[in-house]
Amino acid sequence: MYCEFHTPYREGVGTITQDVSKNHSVVTLVNAPTWSQLDTGKNYLSYNGTTQYAEAQDDTTANLNFTTGGYSLGGWFNWTDGGTAQNIMGRYELSVSGWELYLYGPGGDLLNLRHHHAGGTDVRSSAYSTGWTDGVWWFFGVSREAGGQATFYRNGQAITTVSVLEDIETETRDLTIGTRYCKTTNFFKGGRTDDRGWSTALTADDWLTIYELEKGWFA
Repeated sequence: MYCEFHTPYREGVGTITQDVSKNHSVVTLVNAPTWSQLDTGKNYLSYNGTTQYAEAQDDTTANLNFTTGGYSLGGWFNWTDGGTAQNIMGRYELSVSGWELYLYGPGGDLLNLRHHHAGGTDVRSSAYSTGWTDGVWWFFGVSREAGGQATFYRNGQAITTVSVLEDIETETRDLTIGTRYCKTTNFFKGGRTDDRGWSTALTADDWLTIYELEKGWFA
């Protein structure tokens, strides 16, 4: 299950964190999100929901320029619902190109994968799942199969997903973690660790294996 991108936040201090995949993107921590540690010793970052986010330059994240094929996104978050959309991660321009994953919806518990299009049937297409309540550490996973379908996973288990996706136009913008593509709004509030991306659609067994290996961090 080779990752195209993976930030385990090993540093525990400083203004950058390293992508430990073979692509070795440098991820800049903007406006000083707070380094924190679980009781088990696992590092994570706390974002304030108003100014803080992380970014990696477009030229080092070209491997995340997903278009027609399958791909996957995953990681851990524990968020605080503030009544507005909160970006998990994305590499996109609104209604033009690329992909994004964000939290939204009534009660704030909807996780939405959105593709952006300059052409096609619409300028945006999406897949989503519900039940992502705040104040809890969740392991999230999304596998986008080729075509219009995606499946969401929570704590290693497939959950009900509504999916009507179109292929994505190619994108060259920076990867953003915890804010919108413009880097001025939709800031994430809460804890994050181990954001990941794969250029293939992970299977149900893959997601369960990762969860079982990592759930002990949050015991």
